Amino acid sequence: NNKSNEIQENDFIACARNLPEGNSSKFCFEILKENKNLRINNNISETIKKTTDLLIKKYGSLQEIAKKMKVSRDTLYAIRNEKFYHGIKLKEFEWICNEAGYSEKEIAENVKQVFLSYGKNIKLPEKLDNENLAYLAGLLLGDGSVQVNAKQASIRFFSADQKLLDCFDELIKKEFGIKTEKINDGIRVPTRRLSSLIIFALMKEFGLSSSKK
Repeated sequence: NNKSNEIQENDFIACARNLPEGNSSKFCFEILKENKNLRINNNISETIKKTTDLLIKKYGSLQEIAKKMKVSRDTLYAIRNEKFYHGIKLKEFEWICNEAGYSEKEIAENVKQVFLSYGKNIKLPEKLDNENLAYLAGLLLGDGSVQVNAKQASIRFFSADQKLLDCFDELIKKEFGIKTEKINDGIRVPTRRLSSLIIFALMKEFGLSSSKK
């Protein structure tokens, strides 16, 4: 180890990088709820039926509840039915749950899988206080890049260490249920790539930004 009096100008010093603490007690759905297009993929029709049945006492009818939700009566009937459920918007589900007095934890327990585009489902961890999410963020903060536009966030992780690449792949699969794209042309540093505004929104809570690299 170098002593401080041996350090010369232009020497490189390796040091640990601390992740921003943020509010790790947040539920992941809270971070995403402002996205008006985000829908819940896992079938929660039973919870929706139970919740809207409770709200009939407050609003008088399902028709009135649908008006408050700003959806058609047919849409509300469909998402209450297990057979016809097609994905309720997260903001709509949060609204009916809040109106019925549900806790944030009860809401989070229902939000298992989400999507912005049909067929592109993302598994959603319940809480941000998650060692795997923190580790993924650390990898990306150290050796990652993000390019963002209104429709997508292209996330890349670069490493010559196969163990780190494998770890990145495994954690993305475990936490979000998707596979990364593997890029290795033998010339540039091996890369893992994925596209997800949802994952980027969660990683932002740890300090990742599109200005990184």
